[in-house]
Parts: sequence; structure tokens; C-alpha cells
Amino acid sequence: MAEEYFPMLPKIDDKKSRIQRDQAGIWKAAINTFMSDLVTSLAEGQTISNIEKIDSIPDIWARPLLFKMALFDLNSAREFVAGLHDRVVGEWRSLLAMLALKNVKHLNLKALSINLSQDNTPLANVLKSLIPHESLDGNADAWLTDIYVIFYNDFPIAMTSPTTLLVSAADYVGTFRGQLSFPWSNDGKTLTDPINHLSRDELLDLKSWLKNLYGKVQALSRNANFANENDTAINLLKCIELYQNDIARALGAANTDVAAKFESSKLNLHMGVSRLLDETVQGRAATINDSQVRLLVDSSRSNKKLILVSPTMARAFAQQEGIDPARLVIWSGINANNITDSDLQGEKNKIGNVNLNNTEFRRPEDFFYEQMAVVEPGNVFLGSLEISGAIVLADNDLTPILPIKRELAEIFTPQEIVKRLSISEDSDSILINFNFPLSGINGVGTDYRFTKEYPKRELIYIQQEVPVVEIWPNIRMKNWNKYYLYYENYQAQAQGESDILVDEMYYVEPWTFGKKLNEDFPAQGLKNRFTAKLDNFPEALIVNYKTANLSSAASEVGMVL
Repeated sequence: MAEEYFPMLPKIDDKKSRIQRDQAGIWKAAINTFMSDLVTSLAEGQTISNIEKIDSIPDIWARPLLFKMALFDLNSAREFVAGLHDRVVGEWRSLLAMLALKNVKHLNLKALSINLSQDNTPLANVLKSLIPHESLDGNADAWLTDIYVIFYNDFPIAMTSPTTLLVSAADYVGTFRGQLSFPWSNDGKTLTDPINHLSRDELLDLKSWLKNLYGKVQALSRNANFANENDTAINLLKCIELYQNDIARALGAANTDVAAKFESSKLNLHMGVSRLLDETVQGRAATINDSQVRLLVDSSRSNKKLILVSPTMARAFAQQEGIDPARLVIWSGINANNITDSDLQGEKNKIGNVNLNNTEFRRPEDFFYEQMAVVEPGNVFLGSLEISGAIVLADNDLTPILPIKRELAEIFTPQEIVKRLSISEDSDSILINFNFPLSGINGVGTDYRFTKEYPKRELIYIQQEVPVVEIWPNIRMKNWNKYYLYYENYQAQAQGESDILVDEMYYVEPWTFGKKLNEDFPAQGLKNRFTAKLDNFPEALIVNYKTANLSSAASEVGMVL
């Protein structure tokens, strides 16, 4: 049978080792020089002051004990390893913030109670024989009866601790496989201090929660009759105080004392010291007015409540507004730093598992078709509204069919669209630019410029003569409700009055938001020559295109305003 190697102890540097190794896991050295020989012999692999991980302490309770030693190493001279202290502080702060903001951030947290006192399995007996006895409340059996495992998105990420309140799981980095998101992690792998990735309101809520926790720990330690200034309670209070101070510095002039409201976290942390963590900041009833990416829609035209968001757009808008993405509020509990593409894969009234109620989200690109169509010659749609920059196509004897969907025209009038839309180009693409009016960080409104690229090699070049499209009378008059749209396809003379559509064609449908124009087009499609009576002057002509593939139906490619 092949031998297996289990690295239970730190690696030894063979070149400078003073430790004798007769067999795996056994070191031999003179008793009076063992510690100095060990220090000389270890293969540290990196600067000891910056090491972030120690995983070779031969104790089944090593994780919470090591976590406590590193967290409470508050001496500026760093008696313990500096890199490990910094990492543990980040993990501890992130875990506390997750519990504090569970309902505010709509987090999927669960807790499982572990009671070793009633477990007589071999592993439990080993755990009980090596049990630590230190506890904030003075209960020597706290490690037996008062421990909970904390799950985030159904994966174990931490356990409660009678000394530090929380301890990160030993192998959560491997468990989550880089899937930890802002604000809990900078790199997706390790839990990090979330201060720089929380909004102002979230920081104020967290600061208030920590103040409340500080008072609970104080009261508990007083009842436990701790007096020694080096005891666990004093160190824990100092860590909470430092956390509060760092939040205050991050808030700067915005630092105020806000008395957040608390409610049950519903994690059922009811045993021992863990009960100090069973309250969370009360979740707010979110409304669209909280969002800084609310789309400013003319209420007289549309009653839709929309927010505009995508990960790229949200971060670009935060940069435009001159704020950290963590400070840009997409929705209550969601900021530009922690929005992901997967959050936007479901229903339009939900971001991830957060219900937007009667509000929906749209990505900027949702208002535009994936491909853009052009026809010949340039400036062919006489009487249509002039589009800024359309000359870049007219110079090439082309006319653009605006690749915008009906929903954009439901939100904005044609005149507003023309003010906000422009066309430009680079060497490879035609660029459609649109300025979306958003609420912004002050709620007074600011534009976000979105650009949709249409590669020139992928444009739909409609290779046919332009059909005749006429509207009579060609002016809009108040209280006038008799208009006529005349359409004649370029092959009408060849095919006469046949209802059969030609192999390749495009035709138009008159459209006005919120009004039925009474156009009675044949169900099989538009005839080659047709006159429709309309009740209102159309705001736009929806352009439909049918390829030479007879099996394909005509599809919308854009509109003429």
C-alpha cells in the first residue's frame, strides 16, 4: 500500500534545520534549546510579520483559539503575527456587519445549534475533553451548549464563540470558491472589512447596532463580575470601539448618532453569549424614491415605475457622480458595488431575491434592438424628426432606422427622444447615444449617457427600393381625427393586388402611445398596396422587416419618429 503524507505540522527548512525528524510528525531536540531551534528550523516561506494563515496548531479547538489570539492582539507592537491580526479583524467585522444588516441587505443567513453535552459520539467526546473554559458570561460549559454554526447562502461561513462572539470558518475560502461578493469581500475569496463598501445609511445603521452590542457586552461582563483589565470582555469591547471609530472616520462630516430600530433576526440565537447577536437592524419598507438610479418618467405619459441598472452602468454612474460605488443606492440594501449580472436574470420586479414590489428594473440596453437597420438613400424619410448626428450615415447615402423599442417611446415623447438621442461613429461601429434622466444622488435629476455600439459589418442593409409611405393630411390638428396612411411596396406594380408578401420587404405600422389608431391591416400581413384610415396622427412609424427567408415572419427593427 502506498504511503500517504498528512501535513499536520509546519514545514521544516532542511538547509538550516536543527530539529531531528526520526519519523513523520515527531521532532527531536534538546529540551533547553527546543524553542530557539524550532524558530530557526521552520520554513516560513514569507515574511513572518505578514503571514495571514496558521493552520498547524494540533488542537481540535485551534480555530477559535487562534482567532481569539489574533483578534485581541491589540498592542501596536503586535505581539502576534501582524498579517493574521489584520485578516482576522476583517473577517470578524464582516461577519458582525452581516448579522447587523441581515434584513437591511436581505441576506440569506441561517443558524444551526450545536449541543455537545448530549452527544456521546467519539468526535464529540474528543471535543469535550479539550473544551476551552473561558467565556464572556463566565459559563464554563458555554462551549458545550451555546455554539451555533452560521450559514450564508446555505454554506457554513462561521460559528459563534463565547469569547469573540463570532469566528470565521477554517475553510470558508474553499467552500465559497471565490463567490463572496461586495461588501463582504474585496476579492471574492476572503471576508474583509466592509466599511468602504457600505452606503452612508448602512454605515449609520451598523454604527448604531455596534453601540447597542457594546452596551450588551458591558452589561454581561458586569454581571459576570470580570475585573481584570486584560480579560476577554475588555478586549472585545475595545475591538467593538475601534470598529465604531473607523466607521465614524469613514462617514466624516456625515457622522451622526442615529438610533436604528432593531428586530429579531429570526436566527434563533437564544443560548448563552450568542443571544447578544440575535437582533438585527429593522428592514425598511423600500420605495422607488430611495433609489438613486430611478428613471425620471413623465407621469402624464406613463405610470411605470422604473429603475435603470446593470453592473457596468451602475459603477460608471457612480464614477460620474463622483462617489464610491458602495455609496450609490440601487435599492434599499443594494448598492452599485454588490449588484451582479446574476441578480438581473429573473423577473423584472426582483433583483436577486429582493422584491421591488410595484417597481421594475431595466438595463439600458433593454430599450434598444441588438441590430440596427439602414436603408438607401440618405435622408429618405422626409417629414420625420431630425436626429442629431444622422449626417454620418447620410454622407454614405444611408438613412438610419432608429433601433429603439416601443417601450422607450412609451416613456418619452418623440420630441424628448430627439433631444436625448444622437448618432456618432468610429472606424468600426455606428454609435447610438442616449441620455437617460435619473434621480441621482441628490434626487434632483442628472443624465446618464448610454452608448450602444452597432458594428458596421453587422448592420442590416435593406437592399431594396424604399416603399411609398404617405400620411394625409400631413399635419397634426386639434380635434381632427381623420387621417389616412397610404403604403405601396416597391413590387406592387409587378404583383398587382396580391395579398402575398414579397420575398424580402419592409413595411411600417403607424403608432401613437396610449391611442388605438384603428389601423385594420390584414391578419396575414400588409398588402402590397394598402390605405388605412387612422383616428389620430401617428407619433411614430414602427418599421418591420422580412428577410428573403420565406419561413421567417416580419420582425420589428426600429422606428421613424
